[in-house]
Amino acid sequence: ATDFGDMSKAVNGGSGNVSSTVRGITSGGYDNSASANVRHIDFFNFASTGNAVDHGDMSSTRTSPAAAGNATRVLFGGGSDANTIDWIEIASAATAIDFGDLADTTDLLGACANSTRVVFGGGTHSSSAIDTIQYVAIGTLGNTSDFGDLTGAKHHCSACASSTRGVWGGSADANQNVIDYITIASTGNATDFGDHTNNFEDYGACSNASFASAADTLPASMGIAIGGDQGLQFGVYYIDITTLGNGVHHSDLTTAVY
Repeated sequence: ATDFGDMSKAVNGGSGNVSSTVRGITSGGYDNSASANVRHIDFFNFASTGNAVDHGDMSSTRTSPAAAGNATRVLFGGGSDANTIDWIEIASAATAIDFGDLADTTDLLGACANSTRVVFGGGTHSSSAIDTIQYVAIGTLGNTSDFGDLTGAKHHCSACASSTRGVWGGSADANQNVIDYITIASTGNATDFGDHTNNFEDYGACSNASFASAADTLPASMGIAIGGDQGLQFGVYYIDITTLGNGVHHSDLTTAVY
């Protein structure tokens, strides 16, 4: 990895990056210097290195929300024991708008999407890890519907997707090295995908599918797990989302992070 730039605030517990083919988005987190949760949303452009720029704000201050979307719209769900789902248009800098609600107040969850659905999975509710998977249609405002369950309760987990499969990994409990997957277009319980090389929690995850439209069937479907807790991690690991199997070491970050 090589230095790209800086976010507008030094925070931990923000949402993972979610993006169009042009712009990346991060949101929320805990600002150590202010000893407070934040609500700001940052964006940066992939084509040139540089610092993030303010996009707007979420509807409330939150740490540990989950974010996912398609090439047009991003949804932020849960965080800091919230059940709120907000949404923004990636191309337009503006404050987030209410989308609907999760089934319960949830934080430390993972989210992924294809061109039409955002799926939220795992997290913490009432201080306990949960295995719940729920989803919304990106183009229609409303509350989540039940999708199924992960193979086990996961929190401090991360997720990414291809145009057909959603993948969850990592946890702060007994499922730390387990990777689960679902077929996004249908409902049902998750199935075992493989294992990480180590026990992980609190890492970043992304994939190289753009979801520009429902017809987007990119052949490239690599999922990347970046950093993580367990003594802090330099490692970058990958899976081929189209093929079941274990994570493989890809490269290293410039700094050990979670």
